[in-house]
Amino acid sequence: MTQLFSGTSFPTANIYFPKVFQVRLAFIRWLHDPNVVIRAMAQKMLDKFLKYWDVIHGILGIACVLDLKFKLKMVEVCYRSIFDFDIDDKVDMIKYICYALFYEYQETYKQLKASIPNASSDSSKASFGASDSSGGVGYT
Repeated sequence: MTQLFSGTSFPTANIYFPKVFQVRLAFIRWLHDPNVVIRAMAQKMLDKFLKYWDVIHGILGIACVLDLKFKLKMVEVCYRSIFDFDIDDKVDMIKYICYALFYEYQETYKQLKASIPNASSDSSKASFGASDSSGGVGYT
């Protein structure tokens, strides 16, 4: 997983969320190991993991939602695999962040469009999607 997370020649943000959950599930399994040394080590690792989890799980969830293979269903499945309660609240939080980012992008786009001279809706309609003389759609 270290090689996967630190890869530089391919994007990996979309796969962090499910892989991080695999790590968390491993910690949970190790907490029930018969060896007391393994259990103690797993508890220390899980404590450190949870410290950072609260900071990053939202952005990792968004990257997962934006992946065409995963979407929000993967976030829900992962949460259900490790949490016993508040699962809907956790999924709703990821939805809220996605919507907030979309609306922020939408507002930025509107402001950018308004700041460009000659970007009125009439001229953009005329240049995109107007029919040409053959009845097809022209893109000028």
